[in-house]
Amino acid sequence: FNPLNSVQYVVRAKLFGDNFSLWFLSQIFIFVPTCFFLYGFARKIGATFWQSVFFPFFTLLGQQMLTWWMLCTAEPIAMFFVSLAMYLMAKASQREGDILSVTGFVVSIALSTLCKESFILFIPAAVVMWWALLCYGKMKPDMANIFFKALLPSVTLLIVMLFDLWVILYVVKTTTEGYNGIDGQMPLIGLLKDPHMFLMRLKVDIWVLLDMYTFGVILFGIFLIMNALSEKKDEFLRIIRKMSLFGFVFAMIFIPQVILYDKSGMQTRYWLPAFLAFSIAAVYLLKTISKSKEISFFGKRVFLVLIIIAFIPRVEHAVSRAKDFASEGLATRDLFRAVLSGDIHDPKILVVGDPIVNYEWSVALVKYFSFYGDVKKISFFEVGTDRGAELRPDFVEMVSKSFREVFGNNTVKTVNKGDYDFIIIMPNAESGFAPVARNADIFAQYKRSGYFWGRGEFVLYSRTVK
Repeated sequence: FNPLNSVQYVVRAKLFGDNFSLWFLSQIFIFVPTCFFLYGFARKIGATFWQSVFFPFFTLLGQQMLTWWMLCTAEPIAMFFVSLAMYLMAKASQREGDILSVTGFVVSIALSTLCKESFILFIPAAVVMWWALLCYGKMKPDMANIFFKALLPSVTLLIVMLFDLWVILYVVKTTTEGYNGIDGQMPLIGLLKDPHMFLMRLKVDIWVLLDMYTFGVILFGIFLIMNALSEKKDEFLRIIRKMSLFGFVFAMIFIPQVILYDKSGMQTRYWLPAFLAFSIAAVYLLKTISKSKEISFFGKRVFLVLIIIAFIPRVEHAVSRAKDFASEGLATRDLFRAVLSGDIHDPKILVVGDPIVNYEWSVALVKYFSFYGDVKKISFFEVGTDRGAELRPDFVEMVSKSFREVFGNNTVKTVNKGDYDFIIIMPNAESGFAPVARNADIFAQYKRSGYFWGRGEFVLYSRTVK
């Protein structure tokens, strides 16, 4: 359910066609304002210039940066609306009667939910943030005034959330969880009874470990503040209230997203908007610790260094993945040219790969060759890969169903001499196809070409014997 995202991509397709330079340029025009509004939010809550500059980059860099150069993902436009909402929210919280900003923040959050379903779950967090900002910085907040100021936007957003969910369930009529949700074998009540098993089943890689490290740095920052104020009763109680509110905001942003992506694991673009929990926490603690007179100079510098250590790998990862993406594009281009530049009309093509791991690549090949090469039939030969074996059965079944809808009866079980003009082998699938190729004596009839990119290789076998 992402109607607004679909509309904006149709408009861009109409305007830009297949000019990918313009497509990427349009992504920049989404990325830059998103950074600006995140910067503005940080400034509104009292962060310094450099802390505010740090905030958008800490939010967007890392494995989630991948979504900004994957042209058909929904997170960029959704994050634009969320960043605008956060800026207007912070602005409205500091000015009485700023109806325009309040309206803008509510509308922006509502629009983000029409871009990507996961942003529907950001609505409760946005409501909590709105209340927190109204209370923020006030020694004795006027709760009656805050209640009346916060009530209408909060109720409106919750109605939007319920309406979105109603549309998904009863209009779109989604009947399966797909790769989202908690595994049916372990419902939420089971997670509460056995949290250890839940943590063991989460997909953890080096970048998730980095985010766990970031969470540890946040806890260390909280400890610094609590320890420094432990002997000042009034200040300690005040900071306890602030930290409780801050912790609640963190939980409301992060936990729903973790539950949503329990099956597939928190990875790449799925960290948006979840990583806002970490970046808001980091900037808030940086601001509070740097201004605190009770925390020592050494403690402040230790916390700053720990934050920098959490940030640097995210920059390196974003740069390396950008290079990989660019090299993959060049390899794909050369592969397409090699197939379509010959004199064979309507070539017979076989794609070899893992239908789960290579699903998006395989579907893209079918659409490209059908549209640009007028290729009427592309067959698929399934092989398993180590990555595919690691995925959950329900996720595998969901992707397999979509795969069968694309290829239909064009999935083959055997390959014979001379059946195909070209055999395209997806990354990591050649070893699984080798026994079949040897048995059919295919290697003797074809010329092998490799198209390397940063994280793998496309292999093309072109028939030389007619």
